[in-house]
Amino acid sequence: MSKFLYFVLGLFFIAACSEQPTGEEFKLSGQLFDAPNKEVQLNQISLQGQRTLIASTQTDARGNFQLVTNKSIAEAIYQLSIGHKKVSFVLNGEDKDLTIKGNYGDFEKYNFDLSGSSLTGSQVLSYHKIISEDWPEVMVLDYFNNMENTLVALQTGIAFLMKTPDEYKNVRALAPRVEEDLSHTPYANEFKEFVKYYDGKVRENVEGAQQASLLNIGDQAPEIAQPNPDGKIMKLSDLRGKVVLLDFWASWCAPCRRANPHVVSLYNKYKDKGFTVYSVSLDRNGQKDKWVAAIEQDKLAWESHVSDLKYWQSAPAQTYGVRAIPATYLLDRNGIIRKINPRNNLEASIKELL
Repeated sequence: MSKFLYFVLGLFFIAACSEQPTGEEFKLSGQLFDAPNKEVQLNQISLQGQRTLIASTQTDARGNFQLVTNKSIAEAIYQLSIGHKKVSFVLNGEDKDLTIKGNYGDFEKYNFDLSGSSLTGSQVLSYHKIISEDWPEVMVLDYFNNMENTLVALQTGIAFLMKTPDEYKNVRALAPRVEEDLSHTPYANEFKEFVKYYDGKVRENVEGAQQASLLNIGDQAPEIAQPNPDGKIMKLSDLRGKVVLLDFWASWCAPCRRANPHVVSLYNKYKDKGFTVYSVSLDRNGQKDKWVAAIEQDKLAWESHVSDLKYWQSAPAQTYGVRAIPATYLLDRNGIIRKINPRNNLEASIKELL
């Protein structure tokens, strides 16, 4: 599940604790329907995604499996992979006998029952509600702020509360807790590197915003030349002669997806009069299928869809100083910026330029 990132930050390698035999048996049993004869692995993972194998086995013809190990199960983040599907959760180091039951098709949505650990079982249930979008963002933030277990709070913040660089402050606020509660684990040092890296990104964004302040109404829109899903380079300047809504969005951005029906309606209404849309996606590397699927699902019928799949490091986003999405620029037929984020009066602004 790519949305639930595997904590790859591209920073420094810090290995997870090595596991030594202790004589204390840990067992994880399960049954996942529609998962016959699949490899099962339990790995301890670092914030950087480095994995240390704890145990492995294989499901039988009915999807049953049992992982047993006498290696030390420390309080840490663990990744359970079954076939090509993966989920991650915290084990507190005290639970010795866990059981999961569910359907393989819903595994990465955390739609399974986990018994034997109140902490991990509650985390699995909460993550299912977050991923299924049953919880609005305010409830996700409430869960994060009120989570007593620092490691679960840390995992939740990195996975779900960093959709924009501005949201990083919520995760950074965990620094005192991480220093106090996790000082005996590799996570404390990893989090220091994490903070150092993202503090730098925040400084870059501030500098970018200062540069973007030079981009005002009346300016010529900077050129964008990026590949569409088929790899063809599409230029913003090729749309001169039309009124263009330059739209920065992403498949993972819920506000963007909620705004799309309105944009589609206006496109269908005014496309024959000289209006079109140039969409720049801030999807991530490895998420091209989600970008393409979102275009189809939201019926974004215009031709100009581009992305370099670099997330917030997207070259056009850097040029335009985009720090939050959706972000829109309405350009006249000569490519001049006439409106910035005209959400409340978009149709009137389009009609004015047509």
